[in-house]
Amino acid sequence: MRPAGRALALTSFTAILGVNLLVLIKYAPRAGLSPPLLAAVYTGVVLAGAFAASRSAAPAPRTARIVFWAVVACSVVGYLVLLNRIPPTNLNVDRWSAITSFNDRLLEGRYPYEARTHLGSRVSGLPAVFALGLPFQWAGDVGYLQVFFLVAFAAACWKQGRQRAGAIWAILFLVTSPASAWEVAARSDLGTNAIVAVLFLFLCEHWRHEKTMTRMVGVGVVGGLVASTRLVVVVPMLVYFIGYFGRSERQKAGVMVGAAMTTFAATLAPFVIWDPHLFLAYNPLTWQAALTPLWVKVAAGVAAVAAGVWTEGLAAKCGASGLIVVGTVLAAFLMSASTVGAERALAFNLFDISYFDLALPFLIVPLIAPDGGR
Repeated sequence: MRPAGRALALTSFTAILGVNLLVLIKYAPRAGLSPPLLAAVYTGVVLAGAFAASRSAAPAPRTARIVFWAVVACSVVGYLVLLNRIPPTNLNVDRWSAITSFNDRLLEGRYPYEARTHLGSRVSGLPAVFALGLPFQWAGDVGYLQVFFLVAFAAACWKQGRQRAGAIWAILFLVTSPASAWEVAARSDLGTNAIVAVLFLFLCEHWRHEKTMTRMVGVGVVGGLVASTRLVVVVPMLVYFIGYFGRSERQKAGVMVGAAMTTFAATLAPFVIWDPHLFLAYNPLTWQAALTPLWVKVAAGVAAVAAGVWTEGLAAKCGASGLIVVGTVLAAFLMSASTVGAERALAFNLFDISYFDLALPFLIVPLIAPDGGR
């Protein structure tokens, strides 16, 4: 691994560890556990695992494949047990019911953006995330969405990674992390949104040197659908696509951007046409854009452009994207903490730390495919 790639992998590892420590610190008291003790134990276990992974000899390809998929299979079983033991209606988190209530109203022929969650909150998601959740809602639990995409992410990372032992450890790190367990237990769509975006970047990377006009139309359509899950995924897209097209490929770039914008607009158009006044009243774009102050969004955009210019390679761009997401959420958290105090912001749900989870799939990629960057 090149020095730049090693530094990025270490930074990504540290950021993932930090996010998980925040989860433990927040929820340990609710389980009657000491936050410092639990954080110290978790840190020790993770560091010991990382050290062992770095020192152990690479397993034979067949052995690596068996171990990798055993890890994935065990995580699926564990997550399904977790979903079975935690009824969604008992949760004080309503991302799952935002999906189900929206879809229920839509299928009943009522304007879906008027829906309310089981906690009485308004629905503010973009259309594609509800479409993603619908098959799993029909299957009996929208929480299956997270389990399915974790498996899809693992499969894509296994195919993408060149160091199989690294892939085993990185996926084990992800599936055993408190943040991932929370995402599944709470039926949150944040991790899934990020995984979908990473899978999209994997597809784009596969076609990087085989761009045809038809493929770029397809990339644009898929990109528009991905953007219609959550607006924040536009930041990693910006990082990735800077430098993606050469000077002779400007027409293809324009076609891709046009297809993406048209598709994104097409996901919202039915709800605008259905009832323009209600759409304006419950506009999900305004709601999501209001989650962070303007200066934070501008800073994230500037950082994304700079990262796009100064990084090259899928792993470097994914890692940079994850760090920008962490930085953006951290800025919002520090603003909240400066007003009410860090302890109150964590303990009394005055800030939703689960937004950090959006960064995890991006940060895992440099641990699996450390191609570095310039």
